[in-house]
Amino acid sequence: MKAKTFLVLCAETDLDALWAARELAAAGLAPLELVTAGMLASALRWSHEIEASGGARVEIALADGRVIRSEEVAGVFNRLTYVPPPGDGLQLADSAYAAQEWQAFLVSWLHCLPGPVLNRVHPLGLSGSERPAPDWTHLAAQAGLPVIPWRSTAAAETPPVAHARLVWVVGPQVLGTAPEEEAVADGCRRLAHAADCALLGIGMCADAAGGWRFSTATALPPLRPGGPALIAALAAALRAGADSPAAP
Repeated sequence: MKAKTFLVLCAETDLDALWAARELAAAGLAPLELVTAGMLASALRWSHEIEASGGARVEIALADGRVIRSEEVAGVFNRLTYVPPPGDGLQLADSAYAAQEWQAFLVSWLHCLPGPVLNRVHPLGLSGSERPAPDWTHLAAQAGLPVIPWRSTAAAETPPVAHARLVWVVGPQVLGTAPEEEAVADGCRRLAHAADCALLGIGMCADAAGGWRFSTATALPPLRPGGPALIAALAAALRAGADSPAAP
């Protein structure tokens, strides 16, 4: 029986994701495969099947000899934001159409990957929601987090506020809050749920009263500041689907 594989998908320049892949492997998350955007762009073969019943699978033969099969995947840490289309021989008149088709293909095969996915492809981004600042502020307020009011007029917009504190939500876990800040942690969980992000980074800034207010959020947060605690949370979230039957 072949053990199912954990995937880390990211750009070659995503140093936080490369660090996380190394640390997750060191923490015993195995077998683990790192697959970069460049490796996907230079893949030798793609096979993506969508069944009438709604099921789907993908098989990708990489240039280094590895073959990624969706049915052999236990969980995915997805940090992809862009994958270059293969080849560059298209005529200019075809390029816009081809780019749309390539994006649709990426969304489709990423969506069919099984198991826990941090973060699953979303209509607003390949690795989760990529929302403008006003939308994040609106969602945060609905989630019960204190926010800095956002104002936009023909003359000016509220400038972004640099955050002084970063909170990570990984599934049900919240890292970066103190035990007595249960209300803040609960609001962060609700925000991540509303944004449909299994992994969300939330920036907070201090207010004049000594409390904390929502500043920003991203599905692609810095990871290295989270250290071993964040790695442990990521590993636990990905292992949540590792008990499914192994592929033959």
